[in-house]
Amino acid sequence: MASDTITLIKGQGPLPLPEKPHLRLASGNFWAEEVEAKGGREKQLTAGLFIIDTRTSPSKQDHVRVHASQVVEVDGASLEILEVSGAEGKEPAIHLKVR
Repeated sequence: MASDTITLIKGQGPLPLPEKPHLRLASGNFWAEEVEAKGGREKQLTAGLFIIDTRTSPSKQDHVRVHASQVVEVDGASLEILEVSGAEGKEPAIHLKVR
């Protein structure tokens, strides 16, 4: 699978996952919370990553809370969360790399 970077803006999508078009991704529910990080727990911006599988009827939807530096495995693809933005007036978005 080729490496691709995707930006999921809050309220946009769902967007098809490259090379796995039956999977769609969307984002929402942005807020800060404590997460496990190097050196212990720290407060980071997190978001809901919605993963929709269109092969089923009705479409199956999974929801995962994500934060920067997290990796989510889905249907043979690794989604590396590069950044969750939305603080200090920035547009809420999840920036991820597909591996």
